[in-house]
Amino acid sequence: MTGAINLALWLSYLVTIALYAVAFGSYAGTFFAGGHGPWLRHLLISLGIVVPALINLLNAEFVSRSETAIVMLKLTLLTVVIVAGAPHVNLAAVLPVTWPTPMNLIVGGMVIFVAFEGFELIANAGADVRNPSYTLPRGFYGSVIFTTILYVLIAVVTVGSVPLEVIDRSKDYALAVAARSSLGQVGFTIVAISAVLANFGSLASIAIMGSAGFLLIFAVVNASAWKLGKTIDASRLISGAGAIACAAALIVLLQQTYQTTPDACYVFLGIVGFALLFELLYPRIVGRKLKINSLGPQSK
Repeated sequence: MTGAINLALWLSYLVTIALYAVAFGSYAGTFFAGGHGPWLRHLLISLGIVVPALINLLNAEFVSRSETAIVMLKLTLLTVVIVAGAPHVNLAAVLPVTWPTPMNLIVGGMVIFVAFEGFELIANAGADVRNPSYTLPRGFYGSVIFTTILYVLIAVVTVGSVPLEVIDRSKDYALAVAARSSLGQVGFTIVAISAVLANFGSLASIAIMGSAGFLLIFAVVNASAWKLGKTIDASRLISGAGAIACAAALIVLLQQTYQTTPDACYVFLGIVGFALLFELLYPRIVGRKLKINSLGPQSK
């Protein structure tokens, strides 16, 4: 089970890479005038995958420094957009009376759940930080809270300053359109640059697959932490609540997605099925080959 979840996590990261690359292509495409064919978008999407892969082949120190610089630049640009866009927000557009049904809100939130992947990587720094028992919990909680506030502010500025029909028409680069309303063409360009560094954006089907994958993984991890609460000194209340919440959200997401985008459900089930089948068969195949090799040439 652990091996299958490991593989499912790896496959979910591949889906996430696809999501970010498509968003990169959408934002980067705004820098080019009309007249180009779909080949340009595909080229930009490919660059969004190949270039970071090449960067990761360099030394780890360079990757770490460049990542820090990009994140700081992104946060600075997003702060500019939020501050500049706040006076232009139409509060009537974000009041609860304009919201859809609670079920649609939940499903919408789960579609973009993939935006919260990556926090689990904080644990990888456990061996490198001072006093991890003090630092890591604060790193986890602090980053989630900060990011949630940032996302909410960005959503308010976007929905409150751009008509819904424009958001729908420009959904692959809606944040750049929101910046244009408060900062003009300069704001549009600023956010497009920020997105090309940070790869903001989403395509529904890819986002659903990624979100479903991480909801499943987080549900299993929280359930494991609940079961091993005493052994690993974890809060069984928090772990249990996390497992139930993730599992419930996953069920709701898949149920609603099946009615609108069934292909995304099939791909998700295919990813889970492949992970389980691979983990079931691979050790047997490798073990058989090792056994044959250990017996010598005659056994072949």
